[in-house]
Amino acid sequence: MVESGTGEGFHNRDMGHGVYRAGARGDTATASYADDETRNDLYKMMKELSYYLCEHSGYEGLRRIQSWQEFCQFAVESYDKRHGR
Repeated sequence: MVESGTGEGFHNRDMGHGVYRAGARGDTATASYADDETRNDLYKMMKELSYYLCEHSGYEGLRRIQSWQEFCQFAVESYDKRHGR
């Protein structure tokens, strides 16, 4: 989902959506982007899903996303791992 090819998120080898890289660093000036924690549906869904899975799945070691920065770090790590960075 992070790199879905739909034109949202990481796509077209853009080296990792700039707002996610800024958010992963803790840059709070991401409001100047068209995409931020208030408008990003993937973030909202991942936050809810990770909460549900961590609370109800019984699996140990699942990563819970509780903040925009944690989501951005997850997205950047996923992108970089997929592209050998």
